[in-house]
Amino acid sequence: MTGPTNFLAVFFERDDAEAAAGRLRADGFTAEVVRERLVNEDDDEDHPWAVVTDAPEIVVEVLVEKYDGWLDVFGPPTG
Repeated sequence: MTGPTNFLAVFFERDDAEAAAGRLRADGFTAEVVRERLVNEDDDEDHPWAVVTDAPEIVVEVLVEKYDGWLDVFGPPTG
């Protein structure tokens, strides 16, 4: 993903992540579903699902609320 800021919408259910990503793609944004790694855990069996997207924060927030997830914000490396 490229761009000044990307968002990570995190969901416990894969179906919710896929639905959110599908909606973002339908609206013309990039969206990729990945498994979110938890700190210090190697096994991803119980890890939540995440959607990495370049959509505006307000758009992602609506989907996070709809599918009962949470939002992380990150940008490109600096330096």
